[in-house]
Amino acid sequence: MNSIGFPRRPNFEFRHLRVFAEVVRHGGFTRAAEVIHATQSTVSKAISQLENEVGKPLLRRHRRGIELTRVGEIVYRRAQVMLAQRELLADELHALAGNPHVTLKLGFSRMETSTFFGRALAEFRRRHPDVEISITVEAESQIVRRLLKGDLDLAGLVSPRDPGLEVLELQREPVFVLLSRENPLALRARLGLGLGLGIGDLRDQQLVLFEEKCQLNEMVVGALAQAGILAPVAIKTSQVGLIHELVAENIGIGFLPRALALNRLHPMVVALPLEGFEPQWTYTVAWARAARLSPTARAWVAVARAVHVFPELVGDLK
Repeated sequence: MNSIGFPRRPNFEFRHLRVFAEVVRHGGFTRAAEVIHATQSTVSKAISQLENEVGKPLLRRHRRGIELTRVGEIVYRRAQVMLAQRELLADELHALAGNPHVTLKLGFSRMETSTFFGRALAEFRRRHPDVEISITVEAESQIVRRLLKGDLDLAGLVSPRDPGLEVLELQREPVFVLLSRENPLALRARLGLGLGLGIGDLRDQQLVLFEEKCQLNEMVVGALAQAGILAPVAIKTSQVGLIHELVAENIGIGFLPRALALNRLHPMVVALPLEGFEPQWTYTVAWARAARLSPTARAWVAVARAVHVFPELVGDLK
């Protein structure tokens, strides 16, 4: 036995590491068994064999689920890297064998984050025509989960805060408020009595917000609450176009980043900046911290960065 209490140098099997990683990702044995199409007893046996190999418990089981031990945290962190490396090795060997087919799996949040990356997608396609691009569009929380599971290579997200992600910031935009032209605040602006609005001007307004757990909602509701305003929510939707339509019908006021507010502006809607509203809409490229990016994924990051941060360098991008 060595000095820190392990019986010998472990000899890990990848299949045991994969089962362990799935149990941790899904918070239990039942869901992990469903994901890998195995029985729960098979999953339990794999975890037991891995713990025997390590010589220490990796999980604590309790009524609410599972919890990683200190050793389990180390094994899980390293297992993610090892599994990602194995996938990268398989891709490189596949290409070496004369099968250069590669798929880049991208995820975007529903608030039309994908439209922001349109130029980058086009540029990447021109430079890497043999790469197949698979795009998933879901709620941001779902996209983050897919990244951490390894189902996606990269994602376009807005100010992600999960500690398991690496993030490259590309662009920041101010938040605009959308008002019906019939709204007294819009009439005031049209009469030249003030081109901008402050949070304090939004009292007695109903809100048309984006879907649940959207960071823009948190920004807006938090700023209103700080100003002592508890505005009622009229409707929540996952469609940017519907936000414009509902505001046009004077159902309530909406909030969108500048590009989404102005690019599709409804003729019956006025979009105005919010003065003194500090939080900004930050577009980013994100990936799992524990994953090793493939050459294809690194190429996508380079293109997205060049297009949105240093557009003058796109022509020289390698």
